[in-house]
Amino acid sequence: MEDQDFKFFLKLFHHIMPHVDLLYAKLQKKVIDSVYIQENIQQDSKKIRSVISYLDTPGGDIAEVIGMAQKNP
Repeated sequence: MEDQDFKFFLKLFHHIMPHVDLLYAKLQKKVIDSVYIQENIQQDSKKIRSVISYLDTPGGDIAEVIGMAQKNP
């Protein structure tokens, strides 16, 4: 557990997978509106980028970063 790369990816996947799961559920709907899907992909991409940028900087609270991304879609 001393490998920094391993820790980084473990944290990354731990915080990103809920967003991926929600996006996957949205994409599995029977009726798909391309504009709706495009907006959701952009929102989730923004959330994922915020998690990645947080993990690249020391300090802070990951829950705070995710909460901010959810408030500002």
